[in-house]
Amino acid sequence: MADSYKITGQKQNVQISPAGAGFENVWDITYKVTSGPAANTVGTVTVLDADHNAKYVQQAIEEKIATLAAVASLGGK
Repeated sequence: MADSYKITGQKQNVQISPAGAGFENVWDITYKVTSGPAANTVGTVTVLDADHNAKYVQQAIEEKIATLAAVASLGGK
């Protein structure tokens, strides 16, 4: 599925820890869907600095695109 989207940017960021105690380093990865029901949708996934690797980011983006495609297909039947 990697050929159905393009990474358009990566930005290091800091966010409040979900536990509310402190901060954590994250990466915001922006992508554009290039084919399928969600084509031309631009999205962002945020991953922890420790998870900022090609395999993890690919999985996160492809899971989100599957959801985007399902939503884009609603009402089309």
